[in-house]
Amino acid sequence: LGTKTYIALNPLSGLLKIGKSIDPDARMANLQTGAALKPELLAVIDDDIERVLHKRFRALRVFGGWFRDDGTIAEFIAEQKATSGCRGVKP
Repeated sequence: LGTKTYIALNPLSGLLKIGKSIDPDARMANLQTGAALKPELLAVIDDDIERVLHKRFRALRVFGGWFRDDGTIAEFIAEQKATSGCRGVKP
């Protein structure tokens, strides 16, 4: 099992977390610590491309690995779901 890149939604703030983890599902529980709601896992990419995505979406960065979305990240997720390299978690 290798490191995967995930994109998750904070349902309260609307911000997206782009991160990496060997177990993205378990990572969601860790991200919930101190938050009212567990982040919603939107997509898992079977490769470590976190830095690539941080650079690609740097204009949307709010802080750390958290990003606002102007539609370009959602479009990226949809494109990835159309390929075999992404597990779309949410329809």
